Amino acid sequence: MIEEITDHAEIELLNERSDDGEMLPSFENLVTSILHDTLTMVLGEKVAEALYSYILRNFNLRKEEIVMKPEVFSKSVNRLFGRGGRVIQRVIIRNICDRVGVEYSEVWADDLASALIELRKYGGH
Repeated sequence: MIEEITDHAEIELLNERSDDGEMLPSFENLVTSILHDTLTMVLGEKVAEALYSYILRNFNLRKEEIVMKPEVFSKSVNRLFGRGGRVIQRVIIRNICDRVGVEYSEVWADDLASALIELRKYGGH
């Protein structure tokens, strides 16, 4: 797994192979992984899984689709957690920024949809 991408141009390489021939994760897969890790860290495994069930049941959005429809995720988290939803999203966004080597201040956003738009400007697909 990629620990940190240190150059903005490297984000564009996420669909390519590493030096040892291993397939690198796409931007979407990387974000999905970071999102899951962050939710598990913040909420715990059982609550994170309950959140995924809630989102699927009430918003018809599977966890693998969150990165493609982040506005639905934002709406669901905000509805469930109130103001805490924005806090959870900021933690997710900060973790994504850390992993791809982009300063949070460059993409400052408190909702995942806005942050992904900004991060894609740095080469994420």
